[in-house]
Amino acid sequence: MRLFAFRLERGHVLLRTIYLSLVSTAMFWAVGGACYEEDTHKDMTEAAFKLTMLNADNNRVYEDLRLIPHVDGKRYLPNPMSTREKIADLLVYGVKAEDKPPRFTNHFYDPQNNGRPLSVAGLTFHSSPNWILEDTESIEDQQFSYKDARGYLYKGMTARTRAEKDRELGKMFVSLGQVVHHLQDMAQPQHVRNDVHCKIPGLCHGLGIYRPSAYELASNTKEGRESAKSTYSRLDLNIFTNPREFWRHGGKGIAEFTSNNFVSIGSNYSGSSANIHRHPDYPSPGTSGLGFQATPDNQFLVFRSVADLNAGVELNVPISTLSLLHYDLEQRGVSQGGFTMSDANYRALGEVLMPRAISYSAALIDHFFRGRMEARLPQAGVFGVIDHSIDNEKHEGFKKIIIALKNITGADNSSPPEEMSFGSLQAVASFNQNPCYEPNLSGEMNSDLQIPSGCSVERYLNEGVDGTAISKEVALFNGLGRDQFQEITFDFSDSVIPVNARDLYISVIYRGTLGMEEDAIVVKTLDVSEPTFILGWNNSDYFIFDGAFYTPDEIRADEEKMAVIRGNPSDPDDDIDINPDDVINIRHGFGGPVLTGPASLGPVRHQRIALLAMPDVAIARHLDWEWTSIGDSEGGSVPIMPAKNQLDPIANVRHVSTVGVSRGGLYGHVRSYFGERGIGATPPNTNSLPQIGGSPEPVGPIQFFE
Repeated sequence: MRLFAFRLERGHVLLRTIYLSLVSTAMFWAVGGACYEEDTHKDMTEAAFKLTMLNADNNRVYEDLRLIPHVDGKRYLPNPMSTREKIADLLVYGVKAEDKPPRFTNHFYDPQNNGRPLSVAGLTFHSSPNWILEDTESIEDQQFSYKDARGYLYKGMTARTRAEKDRELGKMFVSLGQVVHHLQDMAQPQHVRNDVHCKIPGLCHGLGIYRPSAYELASNTKEGRESAKSTYSRLDLNIFTNPREFWRHGGKGIAEFTSNNFVSIGSNYSGSSANIHRHPDYPSPGTSGLGFQATPDNQFLVFRSVADLNAGVELNVPISTLSLLHYDLEQRGVSQGGFTMSDANYRALGEVLMPRAISYSAALIDHFFRGRMEARLPQAGVFGVIDHSIDNEKHEGFKKIIIALKNITGADNSSPPEEMSFGSLQAVASFNQNPCYEPNLSGEMNSDLQIPSGCSVERYLNEGVDGTAISKEVALFNGLGRDQFQEITFDFSDSVIPVNARDLYISVIYRGTLGMEEDAIVVKTLDVSEPTFILGWNNSDYFIFDGAFYTPDEIRADEEKMAVIRGNPSDPDDDIDINPDDVINIRHGFGGPVLTGPASLGPVRHQRIALLAMPDVAIARHLDWEWTSIGDSEGGSVPIMPAKNQLDPIANVRHVSTVGVSRGGLYGHVRSYFGERGIGATPPNTNSLPQIGGSPEPVGPIQFFE
């Protein structure tokens, strides 16, 4: 190694590469033994998963990410090797991958010495939080950091295909596994006190760092691994305002707790029982208040009170051992070297530190998903509405959507009430397209469970194509408030939500500042009704008389009916107009401001709108109009149920709101006619009347977005 050092001083690039390779290989074994063993990391990560919000089969994270459960009820995503694994197993995959060379060289952080990273053989690496959070600089060869996890979340939620989305979200969970690996390492004293350790005899001797870690060997035994499965009180997320505070935060970070309260074999006490010295690099733990307890083998366990600032408890822990040789050394005038680490110390460390490593790991995962938004219908009562006389082809549809949103992060006291102070919003619609769709809606399923156009039911159920529509970004210069809802308009003009969409969900993605964390990602997904088609037509070419429809000519040819129509001969105003008439000033509303119109509609003409609302939630449909000839206004409000056309992936059942038919060929989920003039009971339906043909008439300007 001296030759390599000499050549390095002369800048020999090839030999420097060889030298770094050898050091990295040594560091692999150093950290492979220095951090907890692979099986121990696995146990701690599985235990941490059970403490997170992700452990519940149905939780808001899975709902907002639209992670569809498998038939076994579990969610599966691909790992970087494309093997689909459960969420907990993806975290384990990441926690194992983080120990691969050369990543392990960046697993040290010394909070008592300005966050010092690992420094050995003349090389200095990244500190643990700098490396795995990547919040102070971008690191070229880092692809699985906390920063990367946020990026994968954003890429996944804005992906064009399900396969791309799953791939990105899989990498997000793997990255989170790699992040929590570091918190687990911070619960190992050697990693927070710059205590290098290496276990390959030849190579490690050559580097001068041959010091195998007895603590990891002890923690990986059957007895030691039991500590990796034990529980500790769940951390209060209100303590932490950003990820770095999990390392260091006024004594409450896991790296601080470990470094300040425990020693390691390379940073132990020294001196004698009468004159104990702390390690010169570490002010803590101090030497006052130490207690000694003799063991049956004549060793002396060194006890110290350990303050857990998060739990508010004091623990009496044997953190070091005064060795058997202590008195012999003192008698020979040797005052150094009497302190060591025994199995009793390692067991105590594992019992205290490993449960806390589990709790910190769980808390950081929940911290990552802490952001929350609430979404609801805007004041207009619907998310979107289109004129189906204009937007009725498969490639046409909803170009603008309005969603009322507010920030509810921390509203349930599970985390701090953090502000979304500056960022942007984007909406992403995911859907499946009805392959049988026709502009006149004859490609929808009717109440007989058939497709009127002749399209096969098998094709209708099985041949739909999945799609994604992505809105333009909406800048939030003043953030997203907490006190009241803000109505946000999302522009889908470059990527419309098609009129034949089914299985429709809209995800809103916030990207920006969340509390003290920059570039946070918050997702809220809405289950949205499928396009609900509302049909109206001018039926004044017929007149109702005692529960039946008659043409004006049929009424005039019947003197008995005309006598009723004429009413009081001495009062001209008592006459009833039976002639076809234009309907004007037609307006549609849905519980809020008027959305469409005014529009006019001549006899035997129809119009149709399509809207998006909340599924399974009735909305108040308001409709009013006027007659041209007499100037009378009519209208009123009735509740309607938005359409549903969704596949239940677990039961493999499609739930469909069927369309009805009127006037022989007019289809819609909600059907009503103008011109309900007459005497007596209203006929049950209009299917006995001649078919209305032609294209629908415009419904007038849609004022919802103006």
